[in-house]
Amino acid sequence: GLRIPAADSAHYTDILRLVTEHRATGTVYAGPELPEMYFLSGTHSPLREVYRFLPAGTADSTQMARSFDERAANIVLINHAPLFLDPIPPSVLAWLAIRYPLSSRMGTIEARWR
Repeated sequence: GLRIPAADSAHYTDILRLVTEHRATGTVYAGPELPEMYFLSGTHSPLREVYRFLPAGTADSTQMARSFDERAANIVLINHAPLFLDPIPPSVLAWLAIRYPLSSRMGTIEARWR
């Protein structure tokens, strides 16, 4: 019974198509502020906090190895315009771009995969 504008429906359909194509059996990392992506894609957040992309306290790319399981994640979804949380730091975005070189941008959400 939810009513969703056609433009929003099309936007989420495009994002979920990419998730389906590239996730395989891996994990999806989504955020900041993208908890709906876990629900819509039938997956679970690898973190305790579904609103974050990274664990609290991860400030730059030097901390990524201990906080992000790149072997488990085949696709990442990045919200470049969070309303409440800080955006992902530039050094972390660069770290992700090296490990997930393929990408597509849909509005404020970027999907990255390998």
